[in-house]
Amino acid sequence: MAAVCSVLHIWKPLCVHGKEWRVFSAVDSSLTFKALEKKYICQQDTTLDISIADTKDGPWTELQDAVFEIPILGFIQAFQNLKFLKLTCVSNDVVSAPCVTSQENAFSVLMNASMARDLPEAKSVSGRELHSKEVMFNDIVEMYKGKGLDFPKSAASTDGKYIIQVLCNALWYITNHHRTIDEADTVAGLPAIFSAFSDRDDYKAKKVKRKLLTADVLHSHSQVFRRSTSLCSSRYVPFLTWRGYHHLSVFGSSFS
Repeated sequence: MAAVCSVLHIWKPLCVHGKEWRVFSAVDSSLTFKALEKKYICQQDTTLDISIADTKDGPWTELQDAVFEIPILGFIQAFQNLKFLKLTCVSNDVVSAPCVTSQENAFSVLMNASMARDLPEAKSVSGRELHSKEVMFNDIVEMYKGKGLDFPKSAASTDGKYIIQVLCNALWYITNHHRTIDEADTVAGLPAIFSAFSDRDDYKAKKVKRKLLTADVLHSHSQVFRRSTSLCSSRYVPFLTWRGYHHLSVFGSSFS
């Protein structure tokens, strides 16, 4: 996946107040377009139209007010070629309709497509019932859906599937050992949100012994799981806004 830009070239053309400038600005996780407008507005009786582009020469696409509260970093992560912002000073007395070219329309379509969200497809197999672990994967997808934890549509079948599969593998390995982990003094207990994934492996019906936990395998799951949650936090903003996101980190520490 291409590297995500965290520095923007911000350009404010010469306005009626005689102000014009270009700056390079680092973007942190909390900065919104609304905050940017307040920072660079010329006078109280004016507003700023904000446009975006992937090159300094455009084409420029004006943002709608509905996205002004969205963190800029999230916008960049969803649309990775975004590198330039143009701030146009507009008097509240006269607001002219922007001229939209066919080039800008095409850019808007591309941007909207890149902002689409999705989850990986549920597992399905022709000719047989799903195995218990495959059902668990589908249940995790539903959990993510219920929490509003989705991915850019272009990444749902790649990063999204990988992240959910990593969680599924870890949950499956300990599915018959929740009580053991919760009662251990040396590790953090499992968050309650994962209690629904207990005792999914019916080893008695398979007429086999319950698999024992080993330190090496637990550590391996922990390392892979932590890398996947780091991927969530660095690329997919909704995970940072979920109040229960810390449960994932706590869960990872349960394997240490």
